[in-house]
Amino acid sequence: MFKTIKNQISAIIMFCTFSICISANTINIPVIISDEFAPQGVETACEPDCPETPFPIGPYSWQYAYNITLPGGCVVTVQYKTRFACNTWHDLYIAEITAQNSNDPICNNYFSTTSAAQILADVTMQMLITNPMNFPPKSKGECESNWRVVKGACWQKLNINWGNSTYPNQHFRLRHCEGGICCLDHYQVCINQAGDRVITSLPGSINGTCIPQETPTHSLGCEPVCGHPDNDDI
Repeated sequence: MFKTIKNQISAIIMFCTFSICISANTINIPVIISDEFAPQGVETACEPDCPETPFPIGPYSWQYAYNITLPGGCVVTVQYKTRFACNTWHDLYIAEITAQNSNDPICNNYFSTTSAAQILADVTMQMLITNPMNFPPKSKGECESNWRVVKGACWQKLNINWGNSTYPNQHFRLRHCEGGICCLDHYQVCINQAGDRVITSLPGSINGTCIPQETPTHSLGCEPVCGHPDNDDI
């Protein structure tokens, strides 16, 4: 009996559940950002289910990068991966978010005054609206109810300074913390007659628990990000 239980536990750890999975990181143009601490296991994207259709594996923890403008005017680069999970789900995995311009007062203020959860919510909404993933629907009047967003449950803001006191080169970055806890959000996406995408949050989201952990010296600490901080705006 103990052997059977041990095998069952091993299978769960290997194939993950909706709330526990392998941790990770992720432009339609490859961008190399490898100048500071990278979490262990960063090369493997979180996969809450459908292990038979994993996110693409490559030399980096992300597949594409895309620039978006967030509320207030901060331009960030979003590193991400996609997959068509179980031949059913259009999955977007958000790996990392970086302010595009160093020493940008708009971005510095945004990252300094906005929680990691809200930044992730803002980024998620802009990614769903602009759809660099090229997920369907494509035509007016059409809807798809199989979009999902996967991300780590804990994220940290990194305040990186590559310069010196005379010529500072400050950069804000948002990256998931170490660990294998993830969350998954489910959406319906429609295109109305005006050609605008209408995003609706659907039931079935999974909220992993953020576990406090040690972070690098330029990290501002791990914060929980699962859920929808601004559901009213969706």
